[in-house]
Amino acid sequence: MSSLEHDVERIPREFEYVIHPGKHLLLTYLRGIVYGLGALTAAVVVIPFVVWVLQKLPWVPIVGDFVNGVVERVQQY
Repeated sequence: MSSLEHDVERIPREFEYVIHPGKHLLLTYLRGIVYGLGALTAAVVVIPFVVWVLQKLPWVPIVGDFVNGVVERVQQY
């Protein structure tokens, strides 16, 4: 098979999003939803866990005091 024939056969696969824009938009939309859920998970689970761990570190007094101050201010509101 010549290089030109190979390139011509590849065109429909590479420009499928031009031929079927709805499919491309749907995949982009779903990717955005998954990205948003990942960011939400990090904000709700990972960040409080890191703050909790930093609170428990007695050997880092500057960080521990800072985190305790932040936690106290957040609890006031």
